[in-house]
Amino acid sequence: MVEIGTIMKGMDAGKLEQLDADVFKSTIETFKAASTNPGKKMKKTGVWTYDQLRAFGKVARKAYGEPKAYTENTLLEMGDMAAGLVIDDITRMSVAAVKGLDGLAITNMDKSQVRAFDANISVYIQSMFSVKVSLN
Repeated sequence: MVEIGTIMKGMDAGKLEQLDADVFKSTIETFKAASTNPGKKMKKTGVWTYDQLRAFGKVARKAYGEPKAYTENTLLEMGDMAAGLVIDDITRMSVAAVKGLDGLAITNMDKSQVRAFDANISVYIQSMFSVKVSLN
């Protein structure tokens, strides 16, 4: 299945956005397996581009529904694909859900995404992932 993920890495972000939500959920382990070099920024290692991450975020939103309903398990299942969630979705997640956030997802979020977490979540992220979060 990793071969499918490797093929997907070359796909246009617009085509990735068209993935069926159920197909995405059933193959998410493949996408996560294609994310090599754990702990390094995917955008810099060439695994997924910024646009591809955003496309995955849109599909994840369709697949997993309203971010207020996300649980720790939801984000554990999303893994590093959560790096593509938009700011509006990030602001709706609970502290309990964020405990399932993958360290690689945090690493690959841009500054505006990381700043979108509320103060309680930011403290948690800083303690768990050694990421400095500026709330300004």
